[in-house]
Amino acid sequence: GHSGSWDFPNVIALMASGKIQMEKAVTRKFPLPEVVSAIDETKGRSNGKILVKPQLF
Repeated sequence: GHSGSWDFPNVIALMASGKIQMEKAVTRKFPLPEVVSAIDETKGRSNGKILVKPQLF
């Protein structure tokens, strides 16, 4: 979930200005074939953001 759509324009502006670095919010990364493991990882609620990245050819 999120705290509300009204926050997104402000967050996007802060990201664009370089005032916040979202790379630090991503605490785990999984390749697409491990999406089930990524979902299981969310159950522990011990990470910031979990990124599932498709493999590009």
